Amino acid sequence: MPPRDEKIQVDQRKFEPGLATIPAQAYRKALKSGFRFNLMAIGEPSLGKTSTVNTIFKSEIYNEQFVSSTQRIANSDSLIVQEFDLKLKENGVPLILRVIDCPGYGAFIDNSNQVPTIVSYLDGRHRRQFDQEMDIDRDIEKNDDELVHCCLFFFSPNCRTVKELDLECLKAIHNKVNVIPIIAKADSLTLDERHELRKEILRVFEKNKISCYAFPENVDDSQAALIRKFVQKIVRKSEFFVKMENSTFNSIDIIDILSHLR
Repeated sequence: MPPRDEKIQVDQRKFEPGLATIPAQAYRKALKSGFRFNLMAIGEPSLGKTSTVNTIFKSEIYNEQFVSSTQRIANSDSLIVQEFDLKLKENGVPLILRVIDCPGYGAFIDNSNQVPTIVSYLDGRHRRQFDQEMDIDRDIEKNDDELVHCCLFFFSPNCRTVKELDLECLKAIHNKVNVIPIIAKADSLTLDERHELRKEILRVFEKNKISCYAFPENVDDSQAALIRKFVQKIVRKSEFFVKMENSTFNSIDIIDILSHLR
């Protein structure tokens, strides 16, 4: 049995605050408060946006309280930007997911006011975040992250190029949010058709200088590098299978920006 003084010294060292305890404190704080992720989905009706979001987060995001965009545009005559928050938990890690949907996008004869509506929403988010940061009495723990972290942009597989509305929208938002382009229902195309559509979309992006999210080249953290390598492998496989509401499977095509736009 160790001397009493040595035992007391060990206990003091165990609870002594210092630089070495900062990572553990940050970890406990993150687990307690959780993380926030703001996700926007843009695309025409019936392209599988609901099923894609449900599959990504392995949860029924849309339910009786939050119905899908196809159901919400039935009584509307223009695009509306709607958002709702959900609390998810995976392996004890809480996530507050904010889904921003744009029901009515490309669904009407006159779509001229749709892009300004989306841009106005994104600009409002930036202004709100700026006001929070500039507030002298701001409470960092209580302030929510107002920025939109990611935008899933869905392209219809029925077109052989980027639609004018999609191009106008991408030009307006690509500098305001991280855009991830997706060819919806890619299994309805042959491999050659899919390849040609991918090439055409990337050509339009390059011609119009539209930037999309790209993974950073230099990653110091070994775990972050492993995740990056895993996601790149999925992206380059081209197909991502999505479970539909009727239990059948569809697929989307995540465009590989990494190898074509660099």
